[in-house]
Amino acid sequence: MRVVVADDDRVTTTVLVHALKKWDIDVSVAHDGGTAWELLSSGPPVSMAIVDWEMPGLDGISLCQRVRSRPSLAGLYLILLTGRSSRLDLVTGLEAGEIGRAHV
Repeated sequence: MRVVVADDDRVTTTVLVHALKKWDIDVSVAHDGGTAWELLSSGPPVSMAIVDWEMPGLDGISLCQRVRSRPSLAGLYLILLTGRSSRLDLVTGLEAGEIGRAHV
C-alpha cells in the first residue's frame, strides 16, 4: 500500500510517517499542495492520501476536488486534516471529497 501524506507542518508529517511505516506502508511526503498533486497524479498508484486543509500553493480542499475530478484517482481514500470546527467547514470538507460533486 502506498500513502501520500501532505502537510506543511514537519512535526505532523514526521508523526504520521512514523505511524504508517510501523504498519509497513510505503509513504511519500509532500509539504505543499502542488507537490502532493504531482505524487498523486504520477508515479506508482496511491491507495490513500492524508491531506492538511491549509498548505502553501494548492490547499487540501482544492487537492481533494482535483483527486475526485480525475477518474483514475476518484476511488482514492482521502483523509482531510484540519483544526477547523465550524459546521460550514465540516460540510465544505465532506463535499470536497465527495465523488461526483468536485469541481476544479
